[in-house]
Parts: sequence; C-alpha cells; structure tokens
Amino acid sequence: MSHLHDDKIKFLEEMAAKIRYDTIESVINAGSGHVAGPLDMADIFTAMYFHIFLVLILLLQVLSLHQEDSYKKQNSLHHAKSIIPHQLKVNQN
Repeated sequence: MSHLHDDKIKFLEEMAAKIRYDTIESVINAGSGHVAGPLDMADIFTAMYFHIFLVLILLLQVLSLHQEDSYKKQNSLHHAKSIIPHQLKVNQN
C-alpha cells in the first residue's frame, strides 16, 4: 500500500469526523436509531474507502491499461500477419 503522509492522515481524520457528524444528523432527522456502531467504525470505513480501495482501484486501472496495451500489440501483430500474405498474393498476380 502507499505511504500515509501527514496530509493524507489529516484528510482521513476530517472525512471520519464528517461521517460521524452525518451519522448523528441522520439519526436526529429520523427520530430514532443507533449510533454506536457507525461512530465506532467511521475511522475503519474511512481508511478502507478513501485510502485502501482507492489505491487498489488505481492499481487495477494500471493493470487494465497494461493488459489493453498488450492485447492491442498482439492484435496488430496478428492483423499484420494476415495482411502480408494477402498482399504478396495480390502482387504476384
């Protein structure tokens, strides 16, 4: 995983605080509910969503681009192999 620098830690702390605020506000607006679980898990879910998942998504995008590039190279080589013999036949006639 990527390194957590001070700015990233501050961002994660602020997001967790916002999630806690939104949780309490939602329970107040609903008129009932349980806040202990969401308040306890806010840090964990924030780190998972805004750090771990985003790093994994970026990694998957890089792998996907690499596979796409590899497929394009293989496909163009296959296409070239199929065209060259056809051009040779046309030139021989």
